[in-house]
Amino acid sequence: MPSYKLYYFDIRGLAEVARFMFAVSKTPYEDFRYSFSFGTPGDFSTISRPEFDAAKAAGELDASMGKVPMLEVDGTKIGQSKAIERFLARELGFAGSTSIEFAQIDQICETAVDIKQAYQKVRNIQDATEKEAAMTKWFSEDLPASLSLAEKSLPAGPGPFLVGSKVSWADLTWYNFIAA
Repeated sequence: MPSYKLYYFDIRGLAEVARFMFAVSKTPYEDFRYSFSFGTPGDFSTISRPEFDAAKAAGELDASMGKVPMLEVDGTKIGQSKAIERFLARELGFAGSTSIEFAQIDQICETAVDIKQAYQKVRNIQDATEKEAAMTKWFSEDLPASLSLAEKSLPAGPGPFLVGSKVSWADLTWYNFIAA
């Protein structure tokens, strides 16, 4: 059995779906979490993350372009959260039973990414009045419309899973998305 070590910060964020895959598959792994703190709560210009900064400066994160999450598998390092998720989906049995199922699972996961990116555009509006109106529209119109389209895109299947007859990467991604 391979040896897995997942590097991320001590938050849910971009590594949470990978953590779910390890937990659901009961696969042992090392969950390495870099600590961090804020000088002023919520002000990212005051963030302190000495362990991460030291690892980055030492070149330990070069394989992931100096970022996390990063997955180490028997000494080989893999960066980028979605690449990690795709790899683990295949390795741990969450990639469906056929290539078509995997493509459908991947599509459904990318739909969640699209919805999150659309939300971030609204969330990042600077003008308070414009942002309030956009957020109201997002939650009353845009999000429900996106969720309806996502539901319509699901392949017909026996249920209760999004694709196929067992839990997949898509189920874990959407659980994380909805629970966030």
